[in-house]
Amino acid sequence: MEEILTICPITALAFIDNTDYLLVGEAYNVSLYCTNSKSKLFEKRLLDSHNIHGFLEQKELILAYGGKELVLFKLNDSSIEQQQRIEVTDWIKNCSFINDLDYLYVATAHNFVEIWEFTSQNQYKLKKIVKYEDNCILYSAKLFGSSVNDVVLLAGTVYNKVLIWPVEYEQSVIENSLRVLENHDGVIFSINVKGKWISTVSDDRSIRLWKCPKEDKNFEDFTIEDWLGNDIACIHTLYGHGSRVWDCIFLTNKFVSIGEDGICCIWDYNGKLIKQLKSHKGRNIWSLSAKNDNLIATGGNDSSVRLWSLNSIDQGEDNKPAILHTKLEKYFPRSLSYLDARSVIVTTDEGKLMFYHKGDSRPLFEDDAFKSYSVLCTDSSNGIVIVGNIKGEIIVIYGKDNIRKKIFNSKIYSLTMISSDEEECLFIANGDEGKMIMYRLEITSNLSLVELHNFILPKCKQRWITCGCLNISAETGLKSLICGDRSGSIHVYDLNCTDLSPSKSYHKVHGRVGVTFISYFSNYDSIISCGRDGSYKFWNLDPINYLVLMKECFYDEHLIVFNVKTSEILLKVLCGGGHRAWDIDFTLDENGRPTYGPVEIIFIKNRSVLRCKTDLKKLQYILKKPNYCSKIEAIKYCFTWRMGDISNHYCVTAGEENFINVLKIAENRDNSFSYEICEVLQGHLSNIRCLSVLRESDSSCLLISGGGRAQMKIYKIEFSYKMNNVITRDLLSIKVNDDSNSSNPETRIMDIDSIYLSDVKSCGYKFSDKESVLLTAACSDGLLRLFVYNMETNEIKQLNTVTLENCLMKAFFVNTSNDFLAGCGTANGQVIIYSLQELLANYTDDYEDESVALEDLITAQVHENGITAIFVKYLDDGILLITGSDSGFIDCSLLKTSNDCCRTLKTLCKWGGHNSSVTSVTYSMENIISASIDQRIRSWSFERKNKNTWEYHSQDCKYIPIADVSSSATWISDNYSLAALAGCGCTVIKSKLF
Repeated sequence: MEEILTICPITALAFIDNTDYLLVGEAYNVSLYCTNSKSKLFEKRLLDSHNIHGFLEQKELILAYGGKELVLFKLNDSSIEQQQRIEVTDWIKNCSFINDLDYLYVATAHNFVEIWEFTSQNQYKLKKIVKYEDNCILYSAKLFGSSVNDVVLLAGTVYNKVLIWPVEYEQSVIENSLRVLENHDGVIFSINVKGKWISTVSDDRSIRLWKCPKEDKNFEDFTIEDWLGNDIACIHTLYGHGSRVWDCIFLTNKFVSIGEDGICCIWDYNGKLIKQLKSHKGRNIWSLSAKNDNLIATGGNDSSVRLWSLNSIDQGEDNKPAILHTKLEKYFPRSLSYLDARSVIVTTDEGKLMFYHKGDSRPLFEDDAFKSYSVLCTDSSNGIVIVGNIKGEIIVIYGKDNIRKKIFNSKIYSLTMISSDEEECLFIANGDEGKMIMYRLEITSNLSLVELHNFILPKCKQRWITCGCLNISAETGLKSLICGDRSGSIHVYDLNCTDLSPSKSYHKVHGRVGVTFISYFSNYDSIISCGRDGSYKFWNLDPINYLVLMKECFYDEHLIVFNVKTSEILLKVLCGGGHRAWDIDFTLDENGRPTYGPVEIIFIKNRSVLRCKTDLKKLQYILKKPNYCSKIEAIKYCFTWRMGDISNHYCVTAGEENFINVLKIAENRDNSFSYEICEVLQGHLSNIRCLSVLRESDSSCLLISGGGRAQMKIYKIEFSYKMNNVITRDLLSIKVNDDSNSSNPETRIMDIDSIYLSDVKSCGYKFSDKESVLLTAACSDGLLRLFVYNMETNEIKQLNTVTLENCLMKAFFVNTSNDFLAGCGTANGQVIIYSLQELLANYTDDYEDESVALEDLITAQVHENGITAIFVKYLDDGILLITGSDSGFIDCSLLKTSNDCCRTLKTLCKWGGHNSSVTSVTYSMENIISASIDQRIRSWSFERKNKNTWEYHSQDCKYIPIADVSSSATWISDNYSLAALAGCGCTVIKSKLF
């Protein structure tokens, strides 16, 4: 078994001697990046069976440590030259070279220090072990000293104290500490020392700075007598993190902290919080390193590495807005918009249209008909202003020309600019009862208004549009209007026909509170939309996701400019919330898209027009792309798309993040492998526990997902040759306990299995099409639920339910020529199997739930603990049911079915395969493959010795760096098998078939 890909949290970072080279520790692998060229130079496995947790550099020698293992190496021509591998007796907390390279001190988790001496053979040899009398558990440690006689250990203990004790070379046991630092209310997670400062960070969410009492010495120069004779005072107790703090490092004029909340905080030495940097996906920044005082690197739980330029950090925490113009204060502003980069249009409650330009303001017009109510839209490229009123009138202003026209008998609900060029612009006026009129405003010689189309908006609570755009198909040249309404729906109108109603509608795709933005992207022949539900969608007939460069959003009382690609907050302005009138003016690139540079925001607050002017600065660069930020609960293989000699394997993963990732594993021409999250499927309200995939073709599949709040969703995934990517469709979402008698509001779907009805081999009725899918769901409320999903009508119907006493952990189907069964594994170790013969034989489209009771065929106590994994393997003389349990045991049982209804489940073999819960079992290459929380994947041969005896043998065992493995997926590619294992990260293992 060969590990070809690993996606894990970044647990160690180190700049090499303040150069442009950065060492990255991911699992047991070390990578070298050049921060100047932003490139990865190489990657190599360094440790055997532990994750790397730290680097230490001394001259040309580099040390990497983790667990009970450390490796000494040198960098040579962008490769690693390993010098020595050392196994120690306890978990390593810190290392330090003393007297140049003469001694290597290693502090361990049980408060003792191993001293290794450099020998004439250019190797380190264990010289002695120095123990502290109090053999307590350490969560952190820091070793340093100017000589062998002055080495001290700052030991962060489990009882909230830092013990400072001398590591005396001539003694084996140290009875007394030199000093104790007390103040924290939680365990100490990290200790750092630089110059006159000591930092300690803790479980109590605080950072404490301790200052050197001697003016003429730094802590690194202290002798043992200095520690005894001087008190060390806590100067600052700082709170800037919302969760536990993991580390803190010192720079010349600042210090930097990271924590569980995924935030990197920049502080000055007066204790002032200068800036909070939040960009890593999810929680936990695990590692931190700095190059000089200009650049820091952070490594997160999302497996990304980000570089931050401290020179670009603004000293201000928020951007404070100012009143746009004092003359506007006497008016009551209603709406506003930028007319160009320097001009602002404001409508007031007094019926005025105010024009602000370069510090001066004047009214463009004043009319009582526009008092109390008006709607506004502008075309900034041509300098056009359109205002509508409550009487159904509009006024169009273009320079000194204007047009006034009554277009409705009642008020105008909205005005929406659709498109514009140098000669004309198109806009839509929305009246009562969903009436919409599209106008063309010609601006060549004489200003003229031409009515083009009439439309009717489908009925909804707030029946008007909020945004829209014109779409011209690149293939057919046909025009269509795409608009979003106030109720969160998107509608498509065909401009080549006279039909008033939309040709297609997507109801509530942005929730219930409205679509805020729609735009056409000609480069992709696609549409992007944003909504008040906090989501953005990319559309190509059917919605798929796409990452735009920037978007504006509101959180609480702030307007936030957010870079979606980097997950970085670029700008945060206190404005009062997204319900108020506002507009933003970005610096645009050559393609007319927002980019970094000056930005200006205007909004209405407290009856005043306020303006904020600032710069969007690029604070960071993503050196390694983010992937998963939370535990993965399920992984499934979808299909493989081959183009020449390149194979792309597509899998889906889901877990605590509430969304599903489509993972592309690319097999490159040089036989290397790479990965990319190419799609994200949203829609789940809670965490996702299980996935099921049904292949439709070599390039498409049906995906069923289930999880918290009893929610089940169905998606379609297919590869698009045109886009060279997968496209997805969100088909259906239901709550499976809506019609049940379950009283548990927190019902979770624990497992799902699925099959096309056309693939059912028995039951006396042959389903000839693939339009219907049979689903079974094992739920935490003790119900096994059966559904039929019709793909043509996109409807799902519950067929039957079975009520049991325990939480159901696993669900499965058994499909043979003479029987069709549904089964489940329970939390008390039972396997229960039901016959679906009669149920499916009587199935029709108007079938009513519970009309046929399921026949309980087999109830077998297979394990003493809960069943956590099940795999069904079809043999010539029966069905092999492979199960794994919470206790680490694997059971292989033979299920026999026959026409005379004599059905049995007999255990063939049972063994303790792992030291903890078995979370995945599968059958591949004539072997059983099992994975467990003990971070081991094992291969077992299982074969018949004689008619009644079966034997198992361990074939292979491999350590994997993924903690809490919860799921696996296997598939065959050419002449080898691939296995993807997921938990707190993901790894892919390759095995030869022959």
